[in-house]
Amino acid sequence: MAQNSFLRWLGCGILALILWLFFPFLKSFFVALLMAMAVSPLHHLLERFLSKYDVLKKSASVLSASIVTFSFFTDYFCADYTFFIQSSQSSL
Repeated sequence: MAQNSFLRWLGCGILALILWLFFPFLKSFFVALLMAMAVSPLHHLLERFLSKYDVLKKSASVLSASIVTFSFFTDYFCADYTFFIQSSQSSL
């Protein structure tokens, strides 16, 4: 067996093993990947805006990531809170 063919079979085997191990989580992985790709321009925009100020220049990346993360958490918790209120009112 040639070395090139061996590496292809090894790569296919490793890919199959990874798919088999992480199959229950693939949907959430792809959703997280799509969300990260969708938010990347917003992160870069905030980072450029924050880096204009000399005081925030060193921590612009961390601050922009924190702001984007906080906005996702507020969306998630507001949706969860709304669902909780609606379900508790429907039981009355």
